[in-house]
Amino acid sequence: MRFNLINYGKNLTFTSRCYFLGTTFAVIGFIIFLINAKFVLVFEICALLASISFAAGFAVWCSPYLRAGWDSPIGRPVLALLHALVLLLAIFPARFFVAQAMKLPPQYFEVTVSICTLLFYPAMWLLVLSFIALLLVIFFTLTGAAVHWTTFPFFDETFTLLGRVFPAESSSRIFLIEGRKRSASRLNSHSCGALAIFAFSLLGCGLYISSTEKLSPAIKWIAAAAAYPELPGWCKFVGEWVTELAFLPLSAEEITILLFHVEVLCNIVPELWHTCGRAQAGLKAALGV
Repeated sequence: MRFNLINYGKNLTFTSRCYFLGTTFAVIGFIIFLINAKFVLVFEICALLASISFAAGFAVWCSPYLRAGWDSPIGRPVLALLHALVLLLAIFPARFFVAQAMKLPPQYFEVTVSICTLLFYPAMWLLVLSFIALLLVIFFTLTGAAVHWTTFPFFDETFTLLGRVFPAESSSRIFLIEGRKRSASRLNSHSCGALAIFAFSLLGCGLYISSTEKLSPAIKWIAAAAAYPELPGWCKFVGEWVTELAFLPLSAEEITILLFHVEVLCNIVPELWHTCGRAQAGLKAALGV
């Protein structure tokens, strides 16, 4: 039995292995939960591992199509257009966030809104990714259901007879006679993988946006920093302010969030590395990095 399972696993692609592993974790977690509902933690761990397995398998399955799309004549223009769309979407939460922090209309703080737009850019990418994943979930679920519907007795015979019309060894004949059940199972697995990516993307977007809600004081400082028209003066002001924040009594979670946003700002404006280096070193030292 063990030998057969090992050989079965070796014959599978990486995507199929991930799907098989995800299904195994899901079944184990469900059985444990049915045996004793008190094992909620074990069930949640199994569900998490199953989601990661399905998401990894689906991501690997998608990668050749993404590379092909990138190499196609329209791939890069479409990606550039998508980047512009995501940047446009990031303006809306940025304006709302600035208005909430400053208690004034955001049009008075265009520079601050621009900086916050860049901060919300990763979150909006996660939101767009979750929307695309949701569309894929709907597509694969409906397609899988339609293919599975053809395996019912009456329709199964009809499609089997239809398959015999095609030449022997042709892909259409193999699919219509033997491959429909396997294809339905595969489509359902793709649906689970897309669903896992949808959940992870939406969760990541929510966590990212919730972390920025603690930056209201920072937004006020950025608005004040916008009063410096020259880049050297602005960098000096931001560096002094970030250094002051870095040496406040902060919790480990707050230090992690602050360090993340400091590095994002420095990557956006490389000149800030010279003035924010002390703050970054202090934050890393506090975390023991």
